[in-house]
Amino acid sequence: MTELLDAVDELTKPVVLHFPQIGDDGKWLRAHTTELPSLFRQLEAAIHSSMSGRAGGGDPATRAVLNSDALFEFARIRSTVGDWCRIEKIHVTRDVASDLRRWYVARLSRETDDAFYVRELVKWAGIIRYRLEPAKVVPLTAACVVCAAVQWVDGDGVSHPYPLVVEYMEHDPDILSSAKALCRSCERVWKGSRELRELRYEIDEREAS
Repeated sequence: MTELLDAVDELTKPVVLHFPQIGDDGKWLRAHTTELPSLFRQLEAAIHSSMSGRAGGGDPATRAVLNSDALFEFARIRSTVGDWCRIEKIHVTRDVASDLRRWYVARLSRETDDAFYVRELVKWAGIIRYRLEPAKVVPLTAACVVCAAVQWVDGDGVSHPYPLVVEYMEHDPDILSSAKALCRSCERVWKGSRELRELRYEIDEREAS
């Protein structure tokens, strides 16, 4: 039950972040602690702000402009939690975080195999973090190995050097598999560790020739 509680807590309890403060000499001074709403609360707030047109600002709970995929994911999560609650004879409310915690308490009364539920909850946490945290974008100073472009033009008609970028989610536990590269000129995409290694090899080969 410990793993299940940890997974439930990760979605329903406030997120506490610790930021180290470093002096000019590089020495650690102190840690600044910030508390954010739970992942469920952050996603709900971001969805509401997006739908009302007020997304943005410095609050991580409201800064993301979410697309229809995020709305679908949260609706699916809410529906699944509701199904779990009904199996346990728990009244379903509009508060998905409260429902999930009450569902967990109901399962404490008997011996259960929680492996499936732990996997689902961990997956949900990853999905929510993916929706809330923008991808890290790292430009590559190399020509595209497909179209040979050394510059690209954005939607405003402004030209920029080097079209290749690598995108990844900083806190993704499977970062090598989920990372991708993109050419902003020809829109060719390389996904996963194998294709990224192949891209790096081709770039190195061309620069060496």
